[in-house]
Amino acid sequence: MPKKLLPITAFAKEIGVSQQRISQLVKKGVIPINKNKLIDVDQAKAILSDRKKIDDNIPWSKTLADARIKTESIRAEMLELDYRKKRGELIEREKVMHMVTGIISISKTKLLSIPTKVAPLIVGSDSIKKIKNIIEKEIRFALEELARMKEV
Repeated sequence: MPKKLLPITAFAKEIGVSQQRISQLVKKGVIPINKNKLIDVDQAKAILSDRKKIDDNIPWSKTLADARIKTESIRAEMLELDYRKKRGELIEREKVMHMVTGIISISKTKLLSIPTKVAPLIVGSDSIKKIKNIIEKEIRFALEELARMKEV
């Protein structure tokens, strides 16, 4: 059975890829071309299939229109994020990390101070219920202070 040979344009159309992309691959030596500038279709398809399995990072847009659609989609996403940031719906990651670190630090300080505040109050207590109430009261006080915090 004779080999199916096609020029770059026809081969590109057959596999649904831009002519420019096929020309790039020919220039890089990925797809061999004969002296008449024809491509062995079966051989080229096998090469591209193997290469795609090995390297999925090949820019593989089917057409220039697909690449433009992808570019416009990314641009629209970036504009949406910028808009939401300006409206105050989004906060920068570093700012959030700073806030969370501050909240954890203040929470740790408040909670670790409870034993110091409570110890003198429970020394003379004779009932577990009374001790429990003192500890609970101090924990609630610390939690209420944390809840009232507006900004770190």
